[in-house]
Amino acid sequence: MPGLDQTDPYSAIAANQEIGRATKQSYFFIALLGTPLLIIASLLLSISAKYRAGILWLLFALASFAGMMFVTFTLNVPLNEQLDGLATVPDQGNLADLWSQYSVDWQRWNLWRFVLSGVTVMAIGLALSAHAASNKK
Repeated sequence: MPGLDQTDPYSAIAANQEIGRATKQSYFFIALLGTPLLIIASLLLSISAKYRAGILWLLFALASFAGMMFVTFTLNVPLNEQLDGLATVPDQGNLADLWSQYSVDWQRWNLWRFVLSGVTVMAIGLALSAHAASNKK
């Protein structure tokens, strides 16, 4: 997003609209929706195999991922949809204000998505570490 902030507002809006359209047609959703499925599968396997060491970390990972998804679908996606619905022309007068407000809000919520995603990865790593440590005993 900071790179788009460096260009003219019309180009930034047009590029972001195309990024949104391309994302909807990519493998992005496999990773997005596959992550909680893998965490849940890991939880179920841990419970059934009686590997209790990492279960709390996996639950924490699932909760942080759910938080990231909440931010994504209640804050970032609506902003993207508002921007995607705009019909703009290069000489339109209010593009700088439109882009500036969108960019500031989107980056604020994206920072939360970044932090929550990082917490998810960290918790999965700690679950794996706890599992490995319990197998050494």
